[in-house]
Amino acid sequence: MHTSDSRMIQKHPATFQCTLCPKRFTRAFSLRNHLRTHGDVRPFVCSVCGRAFTREHDRKSHEGLHSGEKKFVCKGDLRAGGQWGCGRRFARASNLGRHFRSECGRVCIKPLLDEEMTDRKAAWERERMEAWERRAAALEPSSQAAIWPAYGPQPRAAS
Repeated sequence: MHTSDSRMIQKHPATFQCTLCPKRFTRAFSLRNHLRTHGDVRPFVCSVCGRAFTREHDRKSHEGLHSGEKKFVCKGDLRAGGQWGCGRRFARASNLGRHFRSECGRVCIKPLLDEEMTDRKAAWERERMEAWERRAAALEPSSQAAIWPAYGPQPRAAS
């Protein structure tokens, strides 16, 4: 989670601060892993071009670019049928994310976001109805007798 996104609440605040850059981390392990990016030791070498990296994950990600494989796709199925996205492919997840944030990408994911909003509204309506039904059940004549025992069961209003 990005610490700059004030709309989201972090369960574990980023308390581990890098002393060499502004980055913060929620775990000490993540900070230790990050600190290697500031060092000169680069033991992980690309088998294709010889570029060296401080972390094995970075080397593997880089080597994937040489293969030409683009496994991150702007495309998906909607539950109601149909698809979202333009089908454009990306070699890196970060580039797909950048695409989603672009004007074109926002158009691509609009059907997915619309579907999610419809689902959230339907869930909210279900919760509202269930709460209303619980309140109505609490006011049934049998429960009213317990509330007003001197008066006995209350007559129902004519429909």
